Amino acid sequence: MQERLREVIAAQAAMAAQHAQGQISYRMDATRLPG
Repeated sequence: MQERLREVIAAQAAMAAQHAQGQISYRMDATRLPG
């Protein structure tokens, strides 16, 4: 469970970084984060 939460947090951080660079169409890979 904790590992899954770490993966979600990392994916959100990556998405935030891409959005900050202006790439607002960037999305997290939902297949890596089931549920």
